[in-house]
Amino acid sequence: MKCKFAMLLVTLIFIVSPAMADKYVIDGDISDWGVDLANGFTNGQYPTDANEKAWYTGLKYNTVDWVVEDNRDPSLSSDYIGVHIYGVGTTKTSTYSEKLLHFGTTTIAYQPSGGEGWDIEALYFDDDEYYLYFAIVVSNNQLVPDSFSCSNGQPNYLGPGDLYLSVLTDSGWKEYGVVIKSHPNIDGDKWVYQGEVYENPSWYDDLYEQVCGRTGWNEVEKTLIDPENPGANIPNAAEVAIAQAPVSDNEYPNYIIEIKIDRTKIGYPKQGAQGPVEFAVSCGNDYIEKEITYNYNTIPEFTAIFIPAAIIIGSFYYFRMRRQ
Repeated sequence: MKCKFAMLLVTLIFIVSPAMADKYVIDGDISDWGVDLANGFTNGQYPTDANEKAWYTGLKYNTVDWVVEDNRDPSLSSDYIGVHIYGVGTTKTSTYSEKLLHFGTTTIAYQPSGGEGWDIEALYFDDDEYYLYFAIVVSNNQLVPDSFSCSNGQPNYLGPGDLYLSVLTDSGWKEYGVVIKSHPNIDGDKWVYQGEVYENPSWYDDLYEQVCGRTGWNEVEKTLIDPENPGANIPNAAEVAIAQAPVSDNEYPNYIIEIKIDRTKIGYPKQGAQGPVEFAVSCGNDYIEKEITYNYNTIPEFTAIFIPAAIIIGSFYYFRMRRQ
């Protein structure tokens, strides 16, 4: 009888144990997604069909949501332009029309304002039963200072912002922020740290407004999580890696940001549910957004399944043995 009980427990472990291998390795290398960066960039030339296809035809899974907005939108500008498309898997669904930026009531600018040094090139999303995966291609990875200040009205930190996502859960919509790089509050005495996830965080507007007290970009409202009001910290929920890519765009080096988020820590996103994702550089000179679709139901953590099942099976055999 004891042998049968042990065999049942072993069988249960094999049935409910999660797969060992992650869908993507979180190391700042986008090659395992299947993106051909070397042939995707146009370096200011008008984008060709080959440039477009390099961004998506090699993707390994048809569950990937993606948007590419390299350089300026060709429908708005005739110089410094690049691929502007979005789609799912290896299918391009449409061209991507990038919004003009309005600085207060007077200045109108193309994204990225200021040129390549503030360019967000692309954003990719995929998932499996256990994790959400993101890959973001940028041309900016500046170091974070100990505190922010203004020089001629410019914030001295113009690096990547944090990732925003809104998730539909059983209890309604919940908002989350993922810290991409550790950064302080304006005074430099409070910090949030890379890889931390916060529920319902407060956000800095673009740093022109937040730090310099100037009129800023009207369209950009979320750049960095506010370390003074970050919301509820969710421990051990995400992993973030940043690495320089082996390519450059318009003589600026590119960087890959990869993120993995535990589904069980952010409300168990359900299969077929949709929600927005946003990412901006901290100054607000460029931002990218995408409505993503969750492709899988969340599988609970192993212990959440195994312990109740073991109790049920154990109780069954206990009472059976008492009757005998």
